[in-house]
Amino acid sequence: MRAILPRVLSRLFWLVLVLVIAEGLAAGLCWALWWRSSAGRFVWHPQNPTRPDHPVTALVTEIDNDIGGAPIFSAASGAPRDRTGAKLNAEFPDPASNCGAAYGESLVLGYEVPLADGWVEQLSHLIGCRIANYAVNYYGPDQAYRRFQLTGSPSSFVILGIDPSTIMDVVSQYTALIGSPAGPYALKGRYLLEPSGRLRWEPKVALDAGHRQALDDHPAQVLSNEYFLPDTRDGPVTARFPYLWTLVRLAMSPRLRAVLAGRPEWSGFYALHHPSGALPLLEAICRDFVETANSRGERALIVVLPVTASFRAHTRFGQFEYQPLVADLAARRLPALDLGPAMLAARDGRSICDFFFDRLGCRGHYSILGNTIVAHAVAAELRRRGYWPRPSVP
Repeated sequence: MRAILPRVLSRLFWLVLVLVIAEGLAAGLCWALWWRSSAGRFVWHPQNPTRPDHPVTALVTEIDNDIGGAPIFSAASGAPRDRTGAKLNAEFPDPASNCGAAYGESLVLGYEVPLADGWVEQLSHLIGCRIANYAVNYYGPDQAYRRFQLTGSPSSFVILGIDPSTIMDVVSQYTALIGSPAGPYALKGRYLLEPSGRLRWEPKVALDAGHRQALDDHPAQVLSNEYFLPDTRDGPVTARFPYLWTLVRLAMSPRLRAVLAGRPEWSGFYALHHPSGALPLLEAICRDFVETANSRGERALIVVLPVTASFRAHTRFGQFEYQPLVADLAARRLPALDLGPAMLAARDGRSICDFFFDRLGCRGHYSILGNTIVAHAVAAELRRRGYWPRPSVP
């Protein structure tokens, strides 16, 4: 008996030591993943600090109290603006001479390339008239449509550009939960899809100084219509002891499993019966964008702008992850242009990475070449549909 006890204690010691080491490694992995994955994308820390080195943190000093995110006239919106809120266009500086307008996020804005080299500005040059660019960095399609609703600048046609990854934004009130820098500037308004099929706008949640910490400590108390609350099906996993269990829960995250399977993180949200309801909501936003344009005497075009993960999915699985959206828009006869096939056809022996700003990393926004390909494809579509030049009146 005396000989057995030391062996038991020895094994117990080594077991505890292994568990302590494993727990320490798990904790380190959780914090590394939190820091490396755009702070909160997969792992959430209840006292999630705003990163001081993030450019948005330094630039945003006020917030749009209806749409949320960066105010359109702030530096954080991504571009200098004219008096109407449109991106400056040196070739067509007069805001009163618009033939068209474009709405969306940074891919529509032409972020990371010179002002004149975004695809909207190149499109203006190609067709010889001013297209007002009201895109704003970090916008989702819901915010872009809301901007269109609030902008009273009539034109012949209007374009809504959709980055496929922003399907997650339409079911979020606080995009820090899906990777944006934490803080009040990540707050946004969103649409709710009512049983009648109509959209209802919920403005950005108003927070006073006393509620700002609660936003990160207890987001469920502040955000009544947030799909990505921590520790829910698709929300980030809260980093806490025991960290080994945190890793187990993280391994069950559908978004992370999609990434590990080689699919875009947001690909599951394009399923019709996804619990978020993101696809029907995005479809309703597109429908209402077209209806609102028609009511103003404008013709609408929805442009789907694939990102690098979209092309990887196409290479690996034979189709773009956003194909259900394109198919539904076609079934509803809503005017839409999927730029994925056009960009593939324009490769001409080049890598698809040449169409993106970070060519070596094959990521980022469109390069000048990518913006040029998009501009020519959209110009051809406008002409094909008779949007421009305007049909002559007998």
